[in-house]
Amino acid sequence: MKPVVRWGLFALVCVAQLWAAGSGIARYERTLRDGESYRFECAPVDPEDPFRGRYVALAFEAETTTLAMPGTGEADGPTRVYAILGRDEHGFAQVTALASTPPDDADYLRVSAYVFGDSSHRSTRLTFPFRRYFMEESAAKTTEADYRRALRSGSGGTTYATVRVRDGFGVIESLVVDGVDTKGAATAPDATRPGSATSRAEPASAEP
Repeated sequence: MKPVVRWGLFALVCVAQLWAAGSGIARYERTLRDGESYRFECAPVDPEDPFRGRYVALAFEAETTTLAMPGTGEADGPTRVYAILGRDEHGFAQVTALASTPPDDADYLRVSAYVFGDSSHRSTRLTFPFRRYFMEESAAKTTEADYRRALRSGSGGTTYATVRVRDGFGVIESLVVDGVDTKGAATAPDATRPGSATSRAEPASAEP
């Protein structure tokens, strides 16, 4: 391959990478600015990952539902669906339906879903596209300990994430732990890092 061609291809790759990074950042900022605000009540997470450091791992009550999957719901593994959002009587976000196509008249998230349980008690587990809240490392460790403690003690709706939602994309605006807003210690996301896309922390896709 001639050097001029090789350099041309290299330049095209660089431009494509810069465009992808810029597009991700723009989408993140646009969602944070213009997205509809929802409060997602938090749920306990799996045992601590020893490789974590700069973020708090989150889980949400609304990620487990008894709603039927669209279509047959017989997929063997995780399936990409659209979770249509509403609010419960306490003002927290809830998933009101699952659809195979995005709705025209409601807010929604693009999520991964799988069905578990037997025929007598079947549930659907969703994975929201925002499950990490990035913070300064020292603050993240303290906040995660507080997060776990609050949920073990039953925080009664005082531990939740405020999320901006727009066109199936979600950005965590703030995390409240046992009634205390931790927003001041949050750090900006690195939208050029693979898999970082949707929290005050993570502009990411809904890939499982």
